[in-house]
Amino acid sequence: MLLATKIAIGGAEKLLLTQASWLHEHGYDVKAVFFYDQQGLLESWTKEYGFPIQSLGAWRADGFLLQDMILLVRGLTRLLRLFREHKFGAIETFTQHSNLLGLPIAWLMGVPVRVATHHGRIENFSAGLNFLHRLLINSRITSCMVAVSEYVRSYAMKVDGIRPDKIRVILNGITFAESRIDRAAARAYVTEKLGMDPKALLIFSAGRLRLQKGYGHLINAAPAVLRKFPQAVFMIAGEGIMRSHLENMISRLNLERSVRLLGNRADVPVLLAATDLFVLPSLWEGLPLALLEALSAGCAVVASDVEGVREILVDYHAASFAGSEDSDALANAILSLLEHEDERRALAQRGVGLAQKYSSENMCRQYESLIRELAIDLKN
Repeated sequence: MLLATKIAIGGAEKLLLTQASWLHEHGYDVKAVFFYDQQGLLESWTKEYGFPIQSLGAWRADGFLLQDMILLVRGLTRLLRLFREHKFGAIETFTQHSNLLGLPIAWLMGVPVRVATHHGRIENFSAGLNFLHRLLINSRITSCMVAVSEYVRSYAMKVDGIRPDKIRVILNGITFAESRIDRAAARAYVTEKLGMDPKALLIFSAGRLRLQKGYGHLINAAPAVLRKFPQAVFMIAGEGIMRSHLENMISRLNLERSVRLLGNRADVPVLLAATDLFVLPSLWEGLPLALLEALSAGCAVVASDVEGVREILVDYHAASFAGSEDSDALANAILSLLEHEDERRALAQRGVGLAQKYSSENMCRQYESLIRELAIDLKN
């Protein structure tokens, strides 16, 4: 069983689906389970993937607290029923909340291998929940916890108090495209589809519209960029709770023509192929898939100088980093690369090479080896 909190477009969910697909292709009987369907994607995911996917219906994003508590009890009952009906040899949980809810039930139901994962700091995770999470991971309920980067390993030990012997590091990975999308065709498609000038400078970012992703700072950086490059268009793909706030910022700064909130997109690879510059303005990251995908697609990158990002871009280019929460520094970094097309091209080439370290094949094989190792240890 691979268990996560919600069916939605996001990094943890993409990693779950990647692992589930790989395991299924390699002959494992795998089931993907989510506590609730936040974005109504269950039907489309079920059609797209060849393994069973289930929502426990254990929450509603817009529900009342009492209603959600009732749904949660029902969802946990459904989870118990799944454990009774299937003899799972292992469970992997993909978020702190699914760690907390899924691993104790799996332990009680006799699932022998129980692997938690840690993707870095999450928003609105209270001190009380963090205390319970630390107790859970450090106990025998959890066989092992995977940190998705060296930074997350350090954070888990220093901030969360997780014992070093409970942690393994397996770097996040992405699936590389078999062939490169033609950039000229992609630009023509994107500019026509979104009603833009074909000569526009396209600046792209992708991720959930949440505080962590720092999109407010990107929007605040836009006027300084537009003063020198009025043909620039900022495109942000993703959905989230900050959409209304960001829309108000865009309106207040009169940026409606130059900053586009695109919502969730199925054509992100085409958007990446079309873009002149990818920007990741995050306030913190574990090891961001969006950045890896941008590098792999041959995009020059500007990113916040935060730990999970620097781990990837350590050999990239100093001018591509900007201080987190610093809109002026972000604007200057963007301008520096927009002003030097040759440098952007060189960075795009370098980024493709950097991304090769982070393959989903390598990631999935490491998870498989870990689970097999834990199962062998139990037999011995």
